[in-house]
Amino acid sequence: MRLSGNSTDLGAESGVGAGHDVFISYGGADKEVAEQVYAALERAGVRCWIAPRNTLAGAYGRSIMEAIKAARMLVLVLSPHADQSPNVLTEVAEAFDRKLPLIPFRLAEFPVSDELRFYIRTQHWVDAFPKPVERHIPALLERVKSRLGPAASRPSADKDIPSRPRPMAGRCARSLPASAHAGEPGWCRARRQHWSSPLRPASTWRWASRA
Repeated sequence: MRLSGNSTDLGAESGVGAGHDVFISYGGADKEVAEQVYAALERAGVRCWIAPRNTLAGAYGRSIMEAIKAARMLVLVLSPHADQSPNVLTEVAEAFDRKLPLIPFRLAEFPVSDELRFYIRTQHWVDAFPKPVERHIPALLERVKSRLGPAASRPSADKDIPSRPRPMAGRCARSLPASAHAGEPGWCRARRQHWSSPLRPASTWRWASRA
């Protein structure tokens, strides 16, 4: 994923993100499509890493390698430009060596070089033609989520909902009305009476027998 010209075109932010699922690889000429893919996946809750938005200042190469290492998948914006990019080839090869799933998002039908085809030939490609590309991004999203599984989406706010209290199993409820205790075993009634009465020395405790 290399940019021609100003390296800040994808955003002024720098620094590796807090966590991501997908590393997006692309050639500089396909920057606009890469941005569309990034935005669509993020909106769907899939965390993405893309250069130069998430790179550390002064540590571009290290940021790339660390981001691939932390990713669970690589999405390749596949085009003749990407096919001729040695940096894209390096990224794909690194992901391949780490046994990450690779999803080529092919922008056009063209003969892929043997060097790149070696790494992606057995992968499921998603075609992004005929234009517009936006029509094919949902198919890419579906493929990404199916490969990542349920962990692809960010956790929802439901995790903050407190769990319901556990039932009072094996003990007597002290706050229930007297009518609720009708017919209770003698040993349980005795324990309830001791709980609700002032503390007394242990030597004075008397427990009803369990009939």
